[in-house]
Amino acid sequence: RTVLIILDLIMTVMDAFEFRNEQYKDPELAKITTVLISADSHIERSAKALGISEYIKKPLEIPELLSVLKKYCL
Repeated sequence: RTVLIILDLIMTVMDAFEFRNEQYKDPELAKITTVLISADSHIERSAKALGISEYIKKPLEIPELLSVLKKYCL
């Protein structure tokens, strides 16, 4: 079973930075590949700051999303 987290940079309860801090507290969760999505014009910089190598700029295109899912989940 493959697990992948698709994380939006800005969320209602916590932002991506808060989420990643919590994720890293649990060794099992820390191992999960995380993909960042955002409409932010600085998504590449944010992804790097979060330690995320894969990101998708919104509005995301379905083929791009499927490509990322294939890359990590198949």
